[in-house]
Amino acid sequence: MARIAGLLDGINAVVTGGASGIGAAIVRQMTLAGATVAVWDVLAPQGGIFDDLEAKVHFVECNVADFESVERALTTTEALIGNVDSLVNNAGVTRDHLVKDLTLDEWDTVLDVNLKGAFLTTKAVTPGMVARQSGTIVNISSLGGKVGTIGQANYCASKAGLVGLTKSTAKEFARYTIRINAIQPGLIDTPMTQALRPDIYAKKLAEVPLKRAGTPDEIGMGCVFLASEMSSYITGIVIEIGGGRNI
Repeated sequence: MARIAGLLDGINAVVTGGASGIGAAIVRQMTLAGATVAVWDVLAPQGGIFDDLEAKVHFVECNVADFESVERALTTTEALIGNVDSLVNNAGVTRDHLVKDLTLDEWDTVLDVNLKGAFLTTKAVTPGMVARQSGTIVNISSLGGKVGTIGQANYCASKAGLVGLTKSTAKEFARYTIRINAIQPGLIDTPMTQALRPDIYAKKLAEVPLKRAGTPDEIGMGCVFLASEMSSYITGIVIEIGGGRNI
């Protein structure tokens, strides 16, 4: 694994949807790099997954689709760890159906969490970043937002929307030395992909030039890079972490 220790020393970060899955890996990698991290999620981390990280991880209950909840989470976070220097918008849900079967509630739920949620958290943390003239935001999009996926019109629309949000806000906030970028994960080894039918998984894997699935930690290390001074002249870009899939 790449050496990342010290890259985020002194940084206070928020990771939405950080209690499990890829979000938990982002929390772990940012913490190992030196950051103190507040996990904003509707459910607390289970199974002591962050116990070995001592006092570097703090859970703050938050529904990112509700602005009052976001504002409360920010107030709690500032009391716990101080000013928020870095935000990772990872919170996301799926409600998969073909368009003909997709309900309005399923459409709204996915867009509210995946896209509106990123807007609300960005709206909440940026005034402090503007006042300090510094900050970073990383939006976790998806390669599905680039190429589309059958049965995921709502999810792919939300992830494509994150790219537009990233580019627009990057232009708005660059004058304040706030850098905003996005990551599009490809085929990542998670419980969701492990649950795929073997033939479907094999088809997806065959599309990856590197011939393997990525790991959640590799997404986490991408977030470390974009939150660190290693990317100090990078803003408004989308990094595909997908092993070359769909190039």
